Amino acid sequence: MAKSPASPAKKPAPKATPKAAKARPRYMLWLVAALVVAGVGVVIWAKLPGTTAKDPAAAALEQRLIAMEARLDALDGRIGTIEVRPQTDLGPLEERLAELEARPQAIAPEQVDLGALEERLAKLPRA
Repeated sequence: MAKSPASPAKKPAPKATPKAAKARPRYMLWLVAALVVAGVGVVIWAKLPGTTAKDPAAAALEQRLIAMEARLDALDGRIGTIEVRPQTDLGPLEERLAELEARPQAIAPEQVDLGALEERLAKLPRA
């Protein structure tokens, strides 16, 4: 059959070489695997005892932390004894306060003579 001029000619798409397509993913796979293994190795090495050097500042901070924890335990004990302590009875004090409030005032505010004080106040210079 002859091709008609109206039908467009279809060209097959160029195929990528299988060797180039497989080389890149395999290379990346090995790189990622190597990084994962190295990361796991570093974590394991860091967790081993004796592999980290003791920093003097870190040791001092650790001692301070231990001392603060001991003080905190002592304060917890003191708080516990305060909570257990019996409450004092305020009944007699409240009765005495009620008696004092019920007493009449010795000098009523209307009976106080403030004349001499007002005269001295009037003599003061005003700014």
